[in-house]
Amino acid sequence: MAIQMLCVYGVDAKTAALASNKVRVWRFEQRNQIGKAIVLVGENGIKVTNPHQNVIWICTAPKWDVTIVNYKLNIGKSVPLSQWESRVSRFESSQAADPVSRETIMFQGKPCNKLRFEILSSDPVKERIEMIYQTGSQRASSFNAAEVICSNWFKIKPEICAFLTGLYSIKQVSGVLMSQTYIYPGKKTHVVVSTDSFKQVEVDKSEFKIPTGFKFAHMHQIMQEEKKALQMSGVIEDLFYDANAKKQPVSTKSPEKGKTENNSSVKSSRQR
Repeated sequence: MAIQMLCVYGVDAKTAALASNKVRVWRFEQRNQIGKAIVLVGENGIKVTNPHQNVIWICTAPKWDVTIVNYKLNIGKSVPLSQWESRVSRFESSQAADPVSRETIMFQGKPCNKLRFEILSSDPVKERIEMIYQTGSQRASSFNAAEVICSNWFKIKPEICAFLTGLYSIKQVSGVLMSQTYIYPGKKTHVVVSTDSFKQVEVDKSEFKIPTGFKFAHMHQIMQEEKKALQMSGVIEDLFYDANAKKQPVSTKSPEKGKTENNSSVKSSRQR
């Protein structure tokens, strides 16, 4: 009888040990302009993974510093939460500080907050760059409003809310961003963030372990934006040249034969 009781106790202890290594979280599978994203939100931390860019963001108790790591290149950085949250200030001049409307709605079967912001400024260069990232029916003039839907059916700590504010660069975020839509003149819309699925699951506590041993790097290096920036520089330059070309009269006359030969000889001499 004693042996049987010992066996039962052993099984219970093992089960309890396994359970202690788990943490209950809300798991979101989302899509944005970059690609797929996975968001894990627990009581004492949040983790965002972007497989397309091989990047993770982690913010956990007790320090609540924000760590961003490119796990493929083993580079990253950590910043204080207050510094991370201040990223939203970059958009203060272009986005209304307070939403023009706020309401509670049911979204995919859960209560959420729906906020609408007005975009106060319009930059012609911004509009042109914006068109590069959009295709087909998405191309339009610069958007003048944004609509966001945030989770509201479970509580998150203020530190997690501050992390989300910096991540989304949107003020007054009260939960996980479920949807973000740009609204253009003429009522055209462009969904930039959408949620495919969400559920409450148990994951290993190691999911929220802060990475170590990575080499310090700047954000544009972590996000691998240098290559994209080089590609963009030529496109932006073309845009400015195109704008200037519209101001110049275009000649439809063919060059004279003599001038063509002279030009060719000049090019040949330069090549030598």
